[in-house]
Amino acid sequence: MPATDNLPRTLGPYRLQDRLGEGGMGVVHLARDPEGRAVAVKVLHPLGSEGVNARRRLAREVETMRRVRSPYVAEVLDADVTGDFVYARLMRSRSDISTGYAPADLDAWAARTRLWAEGGIPEDLPTVQETTATKTARDVFVYFISSAKERNPAAAMALSTRL
Repeated sequence: MPATDNLPRTLGPYRLQDRLGEGGMGVVHLARDPEGRAVAVKVLHPLGSEGVNARRRLAREVETMRRVRSPYVAEVLDADVTGDFVYARLMRSRSDISTGYAPADLDAWAARTRLWAEGGIPEDLPTVQETTATKTARDVFVYFISSAKERNPAAAMALSTRL
């Protein structure tokens, strides 16, 4: 039986194709994003009593992988927003805008950040799986990375003033 037989066809915006491997934290799947690029999707095992610690380990893994620039290491594109905290990486800053993002875009990210902090889920962003808002307050970590790196500090300050 092929490894894809027991997989759902999609997980959020990702089209799952095969199971790549499994470790202590979860299962990694080969998938395609909406643009057809090959991506790896990691799905955590049911967390039970290890939930908080497992999510912290995953956050450390994401943070570590964010720092590694190599053609042999997968870039983290998004992460689960239904956990005890939200970790968002904004990757589309523009060099032709002094704050990296247009004012309307920064306003939208500020609104999403406030909604996440209140336990909500922005309806205009894809999620990895169907979920409902917890309405439990949580920490939100927003990072500006990639694209026009010289504009990322200004983008962070502009978002901060909106919050």
